[in-house]
Formats: sequence, C-alpha cells, structure tokens
Amino acid sequence: MLRVRAILIVVMFASLVTPYASGEEVLAEVELRVVPVELRIVPSEITMRVGTSKRVEAVFCDRQAAPSPGMLVTAVLRGSSLPDSLVLTTVPGRTFTIPALSAPGTYVLEDIQLEMNGVTLVRAVPDRVTIHVTSAKTLHGAAGTVDGTKGPER
Repeated sequence: MLRVRAILIVVMFASLVTPYASGEEVLAEVELRVVPVELRIVPSEITMRVGTSKRVEAVFCDRQAAPSPGMLVTAVLRGSSLPDSLVLTTVPGRTFTIPALSAPGTYVLEDIQLEMNGVTLVRAVPDRVTIHVTSAKTLHGAAGTVDGTKGPER
C-alpha cells in the first residue's frame, strides 16, 4: 500500500514537471525521498491461560526517524467468548496488552495496522496473531511454560 502511494506521488509529480522539460524556464525543483516504513508484530502466535493477560509487541521499523506524534497501531481482537470484537490500540514500538480472557479457545488479534489521523499508513507483517487460550495451569514447550517459568527439570 505504501509503495502504491509513493509511486502515485512520483507519477503526479512527474506530470507537473513534464511541461518544463522542453527547455522552458524551471520554476522549482524538488527532491523526493521515499523511506520504507514497516510494522512487525512479535510473536505471531501465543498461548496463554484463562484469566491472565499477555503482551504482543508492535515493532516500528523506520531507519530514518522515530514514529510521528499521532501515529497509532490498531488491531481487532475476536474470539468465541467475546460478545463483540474489541479494538486495541498502542503506539508504534510499544506492546498490545491482550486482556485476560474468560474461556479457553482460539482467538485472533487481526487487522493490525499503523494509522495516523484515521488513515491507514501500512498494515503490519504479519497482520494477524493467533491466540490459544487454555485452562491448563502449566504448558510445556520450547519456550518453557505459558506462565514464563522453565518448568520441571527433565
């Protein structure tokens, strides 16, 4: 989406400059720098216990600058135990807090995007996080348990 907007701006600018390319007097010159902006979501899948909250990071990637004031990262939380979708927001470079959920199941945090003044600037990569909610007290996996401890020695 960002590349399409940048190309459109360049095409529009080129059409304004074209009449002066025939040797007529140049009224102004402009240097246009297009800097790629990326929003990454980490991790793309989480497991959490019923009744606990969890964080998902919105990593803002722009080698040239910090996020502009007014930029927000928005997302929609959906799942079977939620009567309505829940809109979550954070600022770029910070975390979404997934609220404590009351029932086991699979939920999604989706439509994650960087916005400014209600206009979508770029969609996150990935733009969806799968959330597995379990009633188990301890889950073992490569990263340890769901509550962040290492679990029993094996």
